[in-house]
Amino acid sequence: MARFSSSFSVAALCGLVALAASRPVDRLAAQTNGSPACTAYDSRELGKRGLAGGEWLVTDQKSFSQTLANESDADKFLVLSSAYTRRCRVPKFAKGAFADYWEGTGPGHLWPSGVPQDCVSYIASGLQIASVSGAFRLDAPHQALMMFASRSDAEKILTIASSHTSVCYIGREVDMKFPGRDKYIVSYWR
Repeated sequence: MARFSSSFSVAALCGLVALAASRPVDRLAAQTNGSPACTAYDSRELGKRGLAGGEWLVTDQKSFSQTLANESDADKFLVLSSAYTRRCRVPKFAKGAFADYWEGTGPGHLWPSGVPQDCVSYIASGLQIASVSGAFRLDAPHQALMMFASRSDAEKILTIASSHTSVCYIGREVDMKFPGRDKYIVSYWR
């Protein structure tokens, strides 16, 4: 972590509360036809740095990186990604948008106290896939959660979502007019 500047380093986090416990990810989702793109990384090597234009990069300087719209989101992403060792991404219907899920256990597992999580709760037992105008929507009772271009991608995320009760986001508050907004949004399940 010494390679990066950070006022919010994972190693220095104190006064924290445990991240809401998540049930293990069902490995069947990664074994189905058209497996999602998964990246393994060393969560002990993660750090952040500012980029031109106000963006921030969180990376292990090897194979894992994520650009975020601001430093606050980079801090949240750093905490989230330090709790795991692998991120999988399933493409959503919108170009450049992904549904993420996380695997493995890293050294981090804490969320800063007083920092709200942007989550949408749902009833897992009521999840279903609906075909809508050539796309496939993951629905919970009385709410649409995500859209996918293929049924198999929707089914992968249905498997993940079924073992949780909330989908959470980092970066969703980025202005809708921000160019390429979807590339800054990261999801996780709890």
